Amino acid sequence: EENVDFDKSEYIAGISDIFSFSGSRKYNKMLHMKSELPDTLYQDTESQLKEEKTSGKYAKCSKMIRKLADIENPSSKIQLLMRVTDQIKQEIDDYWEGISLDIDDKRIDADNMEKLMGYIIIKSGYQQIVVDLTMIDYFSGEHLDSCISGFIYVCISNSVQQIVRDSFLSDDKDFERKTPCFVNKKSQNEFTMMAKEEEELPPADFSSSCKKLLPDACEEKDI
Repeated sequence: EENVDFDKSEYIAGISDIFSFSGSRKYNKMLHMKSELPDTLYQDTESQLKEEKTSGKYAKCSKMIRKLADIENPSSKIQLLMRVTDQIKQEIDDYWEGISLDIDDKRIDADNMEKLMGYIIIKSGYQQIVVDLTMIDYFSGEHLDSCISGFIYVCISNSVQQIVRDSFLSDDKDFERKTPCFVNKKSQNEFTMMAKEEEELPPADFSSSCKKLLPDACEEKDI
């Protein structure tokens, strides 16, 4: 059951209707193209538009987010997140295919990407992403500073911080307290310092048992 209305979600508030798959925007664009389309083609497209549901958009992206649970290597996790952003752009292109739009209208900046990723993460219901991002930062962070994956990581991290503050991925009122690493920078730094004190660090390509590192470590340090 969907608990978030795409067009009313605070995480995409103010975002261009280009990215929210606005039926009215697409319809208006089609009206301007009417003189250029054969009558039969226009009528078929118009009928299809009226029947089209927008609430299921980005569903594939949400499924991709949940696949993070099956990936153990942090580098592979960030690669999957990069594919999610590519899928966002592909779905936007597919939706507006055949409709004349200025390229600037479809340019996704950091603010747009944060809102889109926030919505997609909420829809996925994947709480473990808080831990995944911490692992990516610790094991792969030094490789993210000057590349596109770093830009994507920052956008997604900002989205998750907002979601955690609002406890939007959980009905548990203590959700924020249980996820200190993404509540504020101080907590995140404390976790990083604590992790560096470990005598033996797990390898980059770690087994599924290493996923217990974070909660166990936090419990030991009483964070």
